[in-house]
Parts: sequence; C-alpha cells; structure tokens
Amino acid sequence: MFPPPPGPDVPRATGNYPLRFEDLSQDGRVHLEPIVASVDAAVWRPLLNTSAVSRALHASGVRPVFTRLALEVGPARLELGEVLTAEGAYEIAHEPDGRGGAVRLFLNMWTTIWVEPSKHRATRASVGRLFAEHQLTRPHAPPGARRVVALPGDEPLPRAEYRSPRHESLLDLAPDREWLEPALGDDAGPVRFGLSHTDVNQHVNSLVYPRLFGEAALRRFHGLGAATRTLASRLHIAFRKPFFAGDAATIELRVYREVLSQELGAVGTFRTAGEAGGGEERQKPHVYVDLGFSRTP
Repeated sequence: MFPPPPGPDVPRATGNYPLRFEDLSQDGRVHLEPIVASVDAAVWRPLLNTSAVSRALHASGVRPVFTRLALEVGPARLELGEVLTAEGAYEIAHEPDGRGGAVRLFLNMWTTIWVEPSKHRATRASVGRLFAEHQLTRPHAPPGARRVVALPGDEPLPRAEYRSPRHESLLDLAPDREWLEPALGDDAGPVRFGLSHTDVNQHVNSLVYPRLFGEAALRRFHGLGAATRTLASRLHIAFRKPFFAGDAATIELRVYREVLSQELGAVGTFRTAGEAGGGEERQKPHVYVDLGFSRTP
C-alpha cells in the first residue's frame, strides 16, 4: 500500500497547517481530508513552488495528475486550535520501457503528520501518513500527445524507477482479511455528479470518491447487521479516468473483515451508471477503492 520512501538525497521539507472544525471526528481523530492537506504544507509550498524543474514542467504544459493515493489516520486525539506538522519528500521517477527510455513519468510524494507536545499531551502524537502518486501528463494536448516520457529541455531521465500497481489489485483479498460477501454488488442507486462535486481542474474532485464510497460502505455494513459507529481511517484509491459534472456513476463494493482486529472495510469501484456494453475499454471502472474503518472506542 505504501511504497518505501526515497533516500535522504531527495528534496524534503517540514510545514505546519491548522485544523479546521470539519477536520475532526467526535472522538478527536482526524478525517481523511487533513491527511491529504499535508502535501500542500510539506511538499507543494516549501519545495515544488520554488523548484526549477517544476517551473519548467509547468511552462511546457505538463501537469502532475493524481493517479493513486494511500493514507492512514493515526491514533492521535486532537482538539480544535491545534496545529499539525508534516514532513514531506518528493521524487520524480520513470517506468522503464526496456530500451533505455520511459513508458511514463511520475511525481511521487510521501508525508508523515504529527502534533507536537502541548498542555493536552506530554509527547508527540501520530496523526497519519500519506503516499501520493501523480502521473505527469499534458492534459490540454491532443489525446495522442498527452503522455509524458521525458523531462523538458536537456534534463536527463530521472534515475528513480517506479511501477504503479495494477488498478485491479485493490480488489484482491489481502492475506489477513476475509470476505463477508460472495462478490461485488451494486450500491442502492447511482450517484449523480453536479458542480458541487468538481474543482478547478474541470472534473470531480479526487476526495469526493472516498466520501461517497464511505457512505455506500456504511449502508452495506448496516445491511449485513454490522456496526456503523466507525471512522474511515485507511484509504487506497486509484484513478483511471475522471467523472464530470452531469455524469452518473454506479458504486459497486464488497465488504471484508480484518482477521486480527475484526475491523471492517470494503473494496470496490466507480463505473459509468447504466453501462452494459460498448467493448472492453468502456467496461473498465473509472476509480478503484479500498477503504478501511476503525471502530470508535
């Protein structure tokens, strides 16, 4: 779920950011959103905004697009007014093509988030960690020219190698889990996307999917007679293709249980609603999700 972080020679930084009211659950643990916000505080602002390579990519029309996200919520119990600290690192990597070139280029990020000791606690407490995979692409180029296989100018191919896992692997049963359902099954009804689900990238925002998937998982837990007093705390999500305002999606999911902790989770996908044919490419889901939940003590 989490690729090993790069060595000490890659760019690193530390940043602080405040908690918002909506970032905390009733027991003081954070939701998923403030974990994702760590990349802005610890990578984008202190590192990439001043990077010559980042500026060159932007000038040549290349943008990093979220293609995979993995995160965990830590055990820290927080209060409003506390400030989070995140340490981040990034690495530009390539998937080798076997001929000395690249199939694609990636911008990968790692963060760890904590809260410092205060009058509320004697020691530093873990808030969470994150891995974010971005594929470099030219989103406004013609379809055949969007893939990026080289850095702009005379920059050499990045030394780091990286191969993204298969999207479908998120639907596999991990060794320490057991299924509570025989197969993937559709949620109660399709999701209708509106402008409120979108961002300035002109498509549905990445964090909308885990929110909607979490709601579908809770409905399925209830249908199976399981407790719903849980917190979404472990996320692995892969994006193959965006949805847009006006689209409709069907969520399909399958519930599992962690053998040791007995905590629940669900894997599944977002597919175009009502899509029954049209060839293999049209049958592929847009988004793949593995969402785990922790019980409230």
